[in-house]
Amino acid sequence: MTQSTSYDLSTVNSCSFKKILFYWVAIPLIGGLIISIFLNLEGLKQGDYRQFATTTVLSTVFWTVLMNGNRFIEKLLDKRWTWIGQPGKRFVIGMLALAVFTVLASCFILLIYLEVYLNLDFKEVMSKKGWAYMLSLPVSVTFFIAFVMHGRSFLISWRQTAIDLERMKNKNLISQYESLKNQVNPHFLFNTLNALLSLVYSDQDKAADFIRKFADVYHYVLEHQFDEVVTLSTELKYVKSFLHLNIIRFGDNLYVDIRGEENINSDFLIPPLALQMLLENAFKHNEVSKRNQLIITISIDSENIIVSHNKNPMVSEEKSSGVGLNNISARYDFLTGKKIRVVNTDEQFEVSLPIIKIKRNTG
Repeated sequence: MTQSTSYDLSTVNSCSFKKILFYWVAIPLIGGLIISIFLNLEGLKQGDYRQFATTTVLSTVFWTVLMNGNRFIEKLLDKRWTWIGQPGKRFVIGMLALAVFTVLASCFILLIYLEVYLNLDFKEVMSKKGWAYMLSLPVSVTFFIAFVMHGRSFLISWRQTAIDLERMKNKNLISQYESLKNQVNPHFLFNTLNALLSLVYSDQDKAADFIRKFADVYHYVLEHQFDEVVTLSTELKYVKSFLHLNIIRFGDNLYVDIRGEENINSDFLIPPLALQMLLENAFKHNEVSKRNQLIITISIDSENIIVSHNKNPMVSEEKSSGVGLNNISARYDFLTGKKIRVVNTDEQFEVSLPIIKIKRNTG
């Protein structure tokens, strides 16, 4: 174990050193040499290497400061404004920030070079030569750096978004597969059809209503199989159909209390089948009998949907597939970055799902 840790640390240190060497030495030196050769081509032909060396050092300093300063600014901007979410604002603010930094950094480098190295008056030289002329080279370098780095940042963001979307589709497919698998489970179908058979003889109106709810359950999965989110009211309507089947199946052995429906707004969203997966887990891992009544509470407020139930563990508990909570958690992480909250005690199991809200433009 110790050897493995040492290897990982040395690998990280090696990568960091190579990164520093690349950004702080290799690229600035190459860039400085190219500019110096371009500016001193005639001098080199005549054997004037001193001016070439001075220009190379100065150009390398410009490259080092401007490139790494721009890299730092780019990272800060990416945390605040993403290319995918706010491309226009990201571009405008990015160019303004880079322009301001370039002018200030270039003036500082020229100030040190003129005042300290050449012992000349900075203001006098800048006025005589012209500010535009003196700053034209560093600004050109910055625009080249900005083009490369912003292009790279945009492509990385676009690629990562494509990967995340594909991963999200896979999570949704897994949840829909799990939901359909539960609903075509021989035990589920046997118990559901058994309940329907008894209703057909005792109460035909209830039997017809039962069939409608049964159809609604399957229709919902098929209708929303490619949706990332649905309205909370739509999900709750489906959940009521799902619960209706199970209340008929379990009778008085199952009690469900839904609270806070009056808090639901039209812009409240939730990943499809998230509530159904929590309810299915409750039925799968708990005994539901006259001796051990299963009590499920669904509470809705302005921020969360909380699903809780008492624990009546089965003697021979059905093995979990492991996709339930992990699937819901992964989808929330992708959609909002928020975490679901799970409280598991000896007597109670509770899951809190954050409500996803549509951001409306007020301007």
